Amino acid sequence: MGRLDGQVAIVTGGGSGIGRATALMLAAEGARVVVAGRRKPPLEAVVKEIEKAGGRAAARQADVAAPAPGLIGGAPYGAAKAGVLNLMGHVHAVLRDKGIRATTIMPAEVDTPILEKRPLPPDAKARATMMQPEDVASAVLLCVTLPKRTVIEEIIMSPTTPRDQSADIEAARRIGEPGSATR
Repeated sequence: MGRLDGQVAIVTGGGSGIGRATALMLAAEGARVVVAGRRKPPLEAVVKEIEKAGGRAAARQADVAAPAPGLIGGAPYGAAKAGVLNLMGHVHAVLRDKGIRATTIMPAEVDTPILEKRPLPPDAKARATMMQPEDVASAVLLCVTLPKRTVIEEIIMSPTTPRDQSADIEAARRIGEPGSATR
């Protein structure tokens, strides 16, 4: 019997990286998982993984925003994350009396496939210092398996040893300059 038997979990960005790891962990604990994201094939692959392990899942394609290049995610990414923090605070305040808990998890760099889209993708040495998707998924699992009387409203996660990102910032800054390669 899993700690999440009878529960439904909706995992956004569930086709890869942190979302995929989270969906797999939650399903292993008995949750019925809805994986949502932009690309249908990766979502369907995660559903198959969950079902192969004996879990229940469904895929839902959803694109909530158009990506925009910037300095390692830049201002648009930061603004979006601030919006998520505000939204989760609202969800918690309005729905907690209905047994719905909302947690905002704010991870620093995580070694996920999206890093390949950066102007200067991190090399293996840099990736070795980063958090892994399973690290963040473990935090999600902690939050959803606490007694119903307890909620963790925010978690800020960072690698133990931060890496020097000055070369990444400089590469991102040069996007669009004459003679620069753009992604």
